[in-house]
Amino acid sequence: MKSVTPSAAPAPSVEELKAHHVFVPGETGEWQQRARLMQARWRERRTLPIGPWPARDGDGRVLGSRLPLPDARGHQWNFLTTTIAAQVDRALVERQRGALIQEDRLYGDLLSSQPLAFNAFGELAADHALATAVWRRLVHPGVTVVDVRFEFSPGRGDPRYTGTRSAFDVFVDYRLPDGTRGFTGIEVKYHEDLKQPPKRGSRPDARCVELTGEVLAGADVDALWRAPVWQLWLDDLLARSMVTSRQYRHGDFVVLAPGGNTPCASAVAAYNALIAPARVRLVALEEYLAVVAAVTDADWVGALGERYLGVHPG
Repeated sequence: MKSVTPSAAPAPSVEELKAHHVFVPGETGEWQQRARLMQARWRERRTLPIGPWPARDGDGRVLGSRLPLPDARGHQWNFLTTTIAAQVDRALVERQRGALIQEDRLYGDLLSSQPLAFNAFGELAADHALATAVWRRLVHPGVTVVDVRFEFSPGRGDPRYTGTRSAFDVFVDYRLPDGTRGFTGIEVKYHEDLKQPPKRGSRPDARCVELTGEVLAGADVDALWRAPVWQLWLDDLLARSMVTSRQYRHGDFVVLAPGGNTPCASAVAAYNALIAPARVRLVALEEYLAVVAAVTDADWVGALGERYLGVHPG
């Protein structure tokens, strides 16, 4: 497979972005521009209709990285296979109370990390043997995957954990050979740069502060409650609390993002520098794709690389 990844490509010009209807005033991040352009081209190759500008004051403009609703929902254009689309349906039926699955983003936003989570892990959710084969390469050779869920929390607002509404985009539940329970909680990012700060004037939940003192002794809460690390902190605390509560014997929090998303990589590095010892693992989408490709030659694997990384067969 020959690949041309966005990280190796030149930055798109304003003229190129405008030609594909993806010029967004104020969006200056090089990876963000490349990713938006990549999604527009993917839509164009499939001759899918273009969607409207999401803002209410869009004035009839269109955006190349969007699909029109309700057609996108009815045809499930945003998903790579019918199996993945079925997992989306399942997740919506089984979603936990308070789960933030935004259907506008899910069905209509090609750039959103929410459909990426389903496209990257939906086939694994439907086939636990495949998930096990992948996780034995990524995590431990003796694991057996028993469940893959989306937008999962062990208990939103539950003080046994963080007391917040934080959840993992993808949650992989597994067993080790000795029968102990383990999990991988995954935050999926695509174009996001994690620069959005906490709500102005807000403070971290008291339970988060308490838990930080227990599991991240010496960490500076004020430094953690800032962009670009605060979201990572809450998710990492959630993972740690699931182990300290003895619900699981083993657990890890992982961030999955394309290698070209350097702001996301910098955020993970910044977070790990604030805690001791470093814990959060950044897995490049390219690395994950290579692991999956080593255990299956299913068409969806190539389709995932083509859409999100610009990897083309040939």
